Amino acid sequence: MARTILERAPIRIPDTPELLGQEMFALAKEAHSVLGYAGLMTADGVVQTLRRQCLATAAEALESLGIEPFTIESVEAYKKEERERVIAEEIAKIDPGVLRRRARAGHIALSGCVAAALGSFSLLLFGNTISVGFLVGGIVTAACSGWFWTVFGFNYAVAVARAESWSWVSRPIDMYNNPQVPTAAVRTAIALKKLLPECVVEIESLEHMMNRAGDPFLRIGFPMPVEDKLYIHIVWGEPNYSAKFE
Repeated sequence: MARTILERAPIRIPDTPELLGQEMFALAKEAHSVLGYAGLMTADGVVQTLRRQCLATAAEALESLGIEPFTIESVEAYKKEERERVIAEEIAKIDPGVLRRRARAGHIALSGCVAAALGSFSLLLFGNTISVGFLVGGIVTAACSGWFWTVFGFNYAVAVARAESWSWVSRPIDMYNNPQVPTAAVRTAIALKKLLPECVVEIESLEHMMNRAGDPFLRIGFPMPVEDKLYIHIVWGEPNYSAKFE
């Protein structure tokens, strides 16, 4: 597991002056929700005002549940370290012997094809002196022996690239089924959704194709136009998490 310590801290609510009157802000929100028109939402001050409101509402909801979110800085450091750890483990699993056998099999196949082709050509030119073709084929194949190491290097590069494809992926909680979300995290998500109906509940996990590693995060964010989404991270593998929320 990553050595980075996940730190908790209260939500920092921006102390910025009001840039919009409440009437204008209410009109922008209503136009967006009723008409689907987001033009007013891009006006100066709308995003800042909405962001401050979202943060304040989230802070109040989390406080009522006795939860402090992880700091974004510690979460990003944890994710980076955990990804590097998993990649290092995957690269360590690469077996050079297997790659050599694959390259050797390809090299033998190439040698056979070259020898057979030149042998057939020799048969057409010299009658029964097939050995001439095989001799020439052997010389050509030996001259191309560097192909073996080219294939070996290519296979190794592919294996490393596959290992390095691990990345953190987020998806809505209703699309996350494996592994099963712990009941403690589900209860927390339900409580947050009831208090913050507009929030988006997601699971963020370290993934590669259909495989997952590391410790997933339960997070909430807010919909547009708050582009930087105000995520609340709760990792369910931390000590005493289940005891606190069960």
